[in-house]
Amino acid sequence: EPKSSAQLMEEWGLDDVDYAFSEEDYHMLTNYKAFSQFLRPLVAKQNPKIPMSKMMTVLGAKWREFSANNPFKGSSAAAAAAAIAAAVETVAVAAAAPLSTSAAQPLMPQPVIRKAKTKEGKGPGVRKKMKTPKDSKKKGKGKKVASLKFRFGGLASKRKKGSSSEEEEREESDLDSASIHSSSLPSKSSAGLGKKGKRRKKKKRLEDGDGYETDHQDYCEVCQQGGEIILCDTCPRAYHLVCLDPELEKAPEGKWSCPHCEKEGIQWEPKDEEEEEEESGEEEDDHMEFCRVCKDGGELLCCDTCPSSYHLHCLNPPLPEIPNGEWLCPRCTCPPLKGKVQRILHWVWTEPPAPLASALPSADSEFAIPPPMPLEGIPEREFFVKWAGLSYWHCCWVKELQLELYHTVMFRNFQRKNDMDEPPAFDYGSGDEDGKSEKRKNKDPLYAQMEEKFYRYGIKPEWMMIHRVLNHSFDKKGDVHYLVKWKDLSYDQCTWESGDMDIPDYEHFEQQYWNHREMMLGEDTSCLLKRLNKKEKNLNNDKLERPPKTPVVDPTVKFDKQPWYIDTTGGTLHPYQLEGLNWLRFSWAQGMDTILADEMGLGKTVQTIVFLYSLYKEGHSKGPYLVSAPLSTIINWEREFEMWAPDFYVVTYTGDKESRSVIRENEFSFEDNAIRTGKKVFRMKKEAQIVKSSTSCSHLL
Repeated sequence: EPKSSAQLMEEWGLDDVDYAFSEEDYHMLTNYKAFSQFLRPLVAKQNPKIPMSKMMTVLGAKWREFSANNPFKGSSAAAAAAAIAAAVETVAVAAAAPLSTSAAQPLMPQPVIRKAKTKEGKGPGVRKKMKTPKDSKKKGKGKKVASLKFRFGGLASKRKKGSSSEEEEREESDLDSASIHSSSLPSKSSAGLGKKGKRRKKKKRLEDGDGYETDHQDYCEVCQQGGEIILCDTCPRAYHLVCLDPELEKAPEGKWSCPHCEKEGIQWEPKDEEEEEEESGEEEDDHMEFCRVCKDGGELLCCDTCPSSYHLHCLNPPLPEIPNGEWLCPRCTCPPLKGKVQRILHWVWTEPPAPLASALPSADSEFAIPPPMPLEGIPEREFFVKWAGLSYWHCCWVKELQLELYHTVMFRNFQRKNDMDEPPAFDYGSGDEDGKSEKRKNKDPLYAQMEEKFYRYGIKPEWMMIHRVLNHSFDKKGDVHYLVKWKDLSYDQCTWESGDMDIPDYEHFEQQYWNHREMMLGEDTSCLLKRLNKKEKNLNNDKLERPPKTPVVDPTVKFDKQPWYIDTTGGTLHPYQLEGLNWLRFSWAQGMDTILADEMGLGKTVQTIVFLYSLYKEGHSKGPYLVSAPLSTIINWEREFEMWAPDFYVVTYTGDKESRSVIRENEFSFEDNAIRTGKKVFRMKKEAQIVKSSTSCSHLL
């Protein structure tokens, strides 16, 4: 519970204000501002040296007590009566009309509406005023250290005209070496002779020094001579170190008062640099001297949070008049992007924004002027972008200003390489932009929606189709996310997708992933799928059954017809292919290496795949199998494995460093630490089990 005002006063050693609030006070002091203006002078009178922070805390506590003790709190009738009485006494109206309680409000002065800041720009060719050392000294005021209180005052006699420049330079160098914080140099007009009883207020600026200004006299108060003098911090007097009583060997650090101030008291305070600037009426303005849009000068509207300036008519939509209060420019109000942009796919012109209407004049005004026609805005560009780390399903439109602010280099490069006056033509990634596409759109409404939203901007349909689910993880909320490999895209384009993404066949591939884990690791994933809000009827829809146990067939036995597991694929081997399969099986059983040297086009790939598939289906070898093939035939090998060995989990180990790193970390094993992560290749741990590849074929190039 907050402390009361009496407790705060007693804790801080302050004198409390003993004032009894009357009924009229409760009616008049209706807000904190009026209460503070009334009570602050009373508190300050009792406690002249109270800090501002403690003053505000005490006023807040007293306002809480005042509001809690208000007997008229919540009584609208009493407040209305008090307001009517105050209005009658002020205006001195004889006749009073009955007023409703809801319409009576205390008469408060209208606040002054401040317009937004404006300036007269001079154009882009005008150089901004260079900051003087005084400005830099002002900015570093918070880190100011105590400087030596030396000053070089006027000399006792005027310098002769015949003195050589060498003597002057030598004398100035000697004086400069005396102190690194000198305040002025010897000048001919600063002797100060013959004016003992008269104080002169001077300001001297070094033309080639540090720009230090002072109100102090430039001669010693005791001997009336110039030279190396020390300045008093509480009066304009100055002294030699040897003229003080007692003498000082070096200038004191920190604030120092002269003997006169210590004896008579402080009667003078030096003006601060900020106070002098306020008195002179000069205000530093860092805003641009030209419009950010058209690069021209004139009357500019200045942003309150950045140096940008704009013409009213250069904004989009244009402003009819100077707005009230603080105004933020479009750059400061631009929303940030949701991620890093990887690629700009397309851009279009958008409709101009709706114009802003000016403030309408009052209807009862006798000389009401009709408002001017609102200025119309101009069309803006919007860009269709692909986000880094996200799939093509997350592509969306962003504004031109967002790209200019958050991806300046990418936006400038895109401007240089493309025509920014006419949007580019639609780029159908599938290359199917003839009559076939029209027929498919008429038959498939979903394809028509996808083409309008994605395909016509250069995105291939295969890039949005799932190839397989590689891994899974849970976030802090317990929601599952899957690492998805997309068709026709390399492994470095794999993305993490949430479990509730609306993607065609997403649940089918998700179920295949969990079934594969259950088959390889022996995990029971049914409870996990139930926890992930999967319906019971969908748990076994795509359940992968374990292959039936077949009796071990002697590999030396010759097949007269193709085996049953080849019949389930729907393919038929030629007689010479079946003979090649028997020869490969017999050679493997005898431990002989073989070379299948048929002519091109006779199906050597099919014979090899069926041979490996027979070893797995008959229980002779669980794998994994390693196939090394040329890059030009990799796609054909993948297609034939999918056709003739549907139970194989095929991994194509190819691509750049990032792609191969993703394969090693997510495809070789379900164990998290089976292989050390990173782009550098490491051996798999000996105790790690290659569970993902127990029924797989890996292509190593």
